[in-house]
Amino acid sequence: MRRAAAVVFAVLALTAPGFAVAADEGPVRYAEGKGLTAPVVENKVAPVYPPEARAEGVQGTVSVEATVTREGKVTDAKVSRNADPRLDAAALDAVRQWTFKPSRDKEGRPVAVVFTVTLRFALR
Repeated sequence: MRRAAAVVFAVLALTAPGFAVAADEGPVRYAEGKGLTAPVVENKVAPVYPPEARAEGVQGTVSVEATVTREGKVTDAKVSRNADPRLDAAALDAVRQWTFKPSRDKEGRPVAVVFTVTLRFALR
């Protein structure tokens, strides 16, 4: 009898190089020390480990570049570092459902930012 493998999912980092701009401009790249607070995950949907990938023992790390709007919604998500296409799709699907407390500038105004979420798919 074969025992089911445990699935491990981890968010490794929320990062992005960049600079700060005024809240009324378009999204900017989030970077620590640039006058913006980091977006904070309020609702995180875990990615569904694709059954075929799990059965084949596929593991990997996927980086997703996403924009968090001033309202805390994710838009324009795309894979910036891929693993297996099935893991990439699962990561994108999950991150697109996340909601955030948006980044804020020095005056406390919400700012749309672009940042990278790194997700690791691992079997134990």
